[in-house]
Amino acid sequence: MNMNPSIPEPSRRFVTRFGLPISIIAITFLILALASWKLIRKTHDVEAVTVVMRDVETTEPTSTEANAGPIVQAPGWVEASPYAIYASALTQGVVDEIHVLEGDYVEEGQPIATLISEDSELALTAAKAKVSIRKGELRAAQTQMDVRTDEYDRKKPLVESGTLAEGPVERLRLRLLNDEAKVAMARASVDAAVAEFAIAQLALDRCIVRSPIDGIVIERLISPGSAIRFSNNEHSSHILHLYDPNYLQIRADIPLVDAAKVGVGHPAEIIVDVLPNTVFKGVVVRFVHKADQQKNTIESKVFIHNPSPLLKPDMLARVKILQPDQPEGTKKTWTEQHVFIPKDVISDMNNPSVWVIANLHRGVGNAEKRNITLGTQEFDGWIEVLSGLSAGDSVITSEITFVNGDVVAIKEGE
Repeated sequence: MNMNPSIPEPSRRFVTRFGLPISIIAITFLILALASWKLIRKTHDVEAVTVVMRDVETTEPTSTEANAGPIVQAPGWVEASPYAIYASALTQGVVDEIHVLEGDYVEEGQPIATLISEDSELALTAAKAKVSIRKGELRAAQTQMDVRTDEYDRKKPLVESGTLAEGPVERLRLRLLNDEAKVAMARASVDAAVAEFAIAQLALDRCIVRSPIDGIVIERLISPGSAIRFSNNEHSSHILHLYDPNYLQIRADIPLVDAAKVGVGHPAEIIVDVLPNTVFKGVVVRFVHKADQQKNTIESKVFIHNPSPLLKPDMLARVKILQPDQPEGTKKTWTEQHVFIPKDVISDMNNPSVWVIANLHRGVGNAEKRNITLGTQEFDGWIEVLSGLSAGDSVITSEITFVNGDVVAIKEGE
């Protein structure tokens, strides 16, 4: 309510009658002006070409591409390949001395331990004496046979001439046959004595335990004074545990859910925890065909190519098993349709892009800039486009400067 009668109050009817219609008219005029500006905006006449679809032979990824990522990752640890070696005593006895320690490098045939050998030495001496006795007996038998042979050879012609009776000579011949049998038995006795001597010599030689390989001592399994007794115990005759540092592998536990993805011959990358910055190359060489139901895994062996001298058995490792290499000539190929455009419409081959006609209808549309990825295939001035364009796109070939959204019209006859 107006408290001052000297100031007239504006008429509400005037605002309603004139103000509201004027606002509506102004807004309508603005909309019509914008629409008219779009209609009268300059239209560029351009030349355009529709992209060409062409068959391209495609080959499945190469081994390098296939190996870009692992198909299976698994934990494991280093062990000797194909297995560790034990240096064992080949005869029973008591250990006298062990000549090496854990971590020592030994050569094949190198003495690593000795057993007490006095009894073996005595047995060898007795065997040697027995050989001498048997050889003496052989010489005596041979001498007796030689004497009888000479006597028989002298008397036999006399019997034939009738000078000497046949009876004594026949008895001499029988004695000669007996002598020949004695010589044969004596010779066999010598052979047996020589064999016994060889066995005694071997027993003495086996008192020296030698390394079966060139390798490194992992563990000493016995001490001086221990008795070697052959039994069903797995390590009853083992002296040392050895491995060859040039032949190492990873025992990897492959999850059963991934087991079907992995096969013998798959390449692998190996990282050992103590050498985190070194990646070793390897290959899957075999599987232990018995699953571990508790861990839900299956054991595989991954041979390490060119292992470092720093690698030791039982070191923890991580294995990445990769896709196998494709043998030459076995890669799959097939044909795909790829987009091709004129090469000369691309101004910058390092950052390729083209202008296309978007929203094309009855030859009119809007200019739109597209970044594209080029392929390697070319033919007759056309180049392959891997991404950024699709079948049916119209590429502007006219050399005109555009702004995204400019109206363009394809020239008649294009």
